[in-house]
Amino acid sequence: MRQNWTALFAGVPDIEVRVTASARNGNEVWSEWRMDGTRREGALHAMTGVIIFGVADDRISSARFYLEPVETRTGDVSAAIGRTLSERAS
Repeated sequence: MRQNWTALFAGVPDIEVRVTASARNGNEVWSEWRMDGTRREGALHAMTGVIIFGVADDRISSARFYLEPVETRTGDVSAAIGRTLSERAS
C-alpha cells in the first residue's frame, strides 16, 4: 500500500483527496473518494469512486478499490456510455 501511495504522490504532487461519503456495515467501511490534482507533465488528474475497507480490531485489514478517471467530455450519460463501449471494442 505504501508503494502505491508513494507513486501517486510522486506523480501528482498537488493531489487533493476527499472522502465525500462513508458508511460502516459490520466489519466493512464503504467510502466514496474524489482525487484532484495536476500530474507532473501538466495534465489534470481527476478520479472518483469507492473504496471498501475491511476492518479488524479497529484497523484496516483489506481494501478493494473501484476508482476511475472522471469523465470530462461533453454530452449526456447516453453519449458517455456509447463512448465507453466503442473504446472497449477497439
